[in-house]
Amino acid sequence: MWSRRPPGRPASGFRGAAAQFALFVLVVPALLAAPAARAQLVVYDDVLRNGFADWSWGTHSLTQNAVVRTGTAAIAFEPDGWAGLFFHRDGGFSGNDYEALELWVRGAGSGGQQLTVAIISGGSPAGSADLAPFVEGGVVPAGSWAKATVPFSALGLSTGSWDGLWLQDADGGNQPTLYVDDVRLLPRTSPPPPPPVGGAVTVAVDASLDRRAVSPHIFGVNFGSSAQAAQLRWPARRWGGNSVTRYNWQNDTSNKGSDWFFMNVPEDNASPGALPSGSAADRFLSETRATGGEPILTVPLIGWTPKARQ
Repeated sequence: MWSRRPPGRPASGFRGAAAQFALFVLVVPALLAAPAARAQLVVYDDVLRNGFADWSWGTHSLTQNAVVRTGTAAIAFEPDGWAGLFFHRDGGFSGNDYEALELWVRGAGSGGQQLTVAIISGGSPAGSADLAPFVEGGVVPAGSWAKATVPFSALGLSTGSWDGLWLQDADGGNQPTLYVDDVRLLPRTSPPPPPPVGGAVTVAVDASLDRRAVSPHIFGVNFGSSAQAAQLRWPARRWGGNSVTRYNWQNDTSNKGSDWFFMNVPEDNASPGALPSGSAADRFLSETRATGGEPILTVPLIGWTPKARQ
C-alpha cells in the first residue's frame, strides 16, 4: 500500500540527498572561483611597516608625537630646498594589486605647502604630480588633517611594478612643517586596464626634398677611455659633468660631493711634480686630437676649485 508525503514536508531519502548534493556542487566551485580580497598595504602608521625603509633626504622625523592623527606618532617633515620623504621597499609592489596611494596630511603655519607626489621605480619617478589636487579641499590645510587619495592612473600608471614612493618639496624655498600620518596603498577594486596595443605606423622618406647633413659631432661621447678612442675614433669627446665643474687644472684635482659633504679627488698622475703640464685635461686633449676627434672641455667658472691634491 502506498502512502503520500503530506504537503509542506521536506523531501527525504535519495531525492533530498540528491538535491543537497546538487546545491553543494553549485556552491563550492563558486566559492573556489571567488578571488580573495587583497588587504591594504600599510606603509606607515606609527612606524614604517611591511618592509618599507626610510630613504628620505632633508629634515624629518618618523617618531614625533606632538601632532598625531591616530596612534602614538606621525611624520614631521620640513619641505624646504627640494627635500623629500622617500619610502623604499625592496620587494616592490604591483599595479596589478594596488591602485592608489592614501595618506593624511596637515600643514603647520598657514598650510598650503607645495609638494610633488611620486611613485618610484629604481630611484626615479615612474609617475608624479602635484599633491594638492588630490587632497580633500584642494589644499594642504592649516592645523587640521585632510585625506589625500592619489590614483596611480592619475600619475599615468596602471600596470607595472614599482619600489617606492615620495613626497618632495615643490617650492624650493622655506615652507612650514608638513605632518603626514596613516600612509597606505589601496587594493585594486577592478582589473587593471589592458596595455595599449599600437597600430601599424607607415613611414615614407622623400629623398628629393630639401635636406641637411647631420653633424658628425652628435655621434661623440662623454669621456670614454683612451683605448676606446683609439679603436672607435669618435668624432667628438666631451670632458664634462658635475665632478669637472670643480676641476683645478693646476693641481689636477676635481671636487665631488652632494648636499652634505664634499671631497677632493686627485686624478691619477705619474708626475705630479710637473703639473700643470701633463694633467688629465692635457692628456684628454692630446688623446682626442690624436684619434681625429674634437675635444669639448668644461671650464670651471663657479669661483671655487680644490686648492691642493689632498
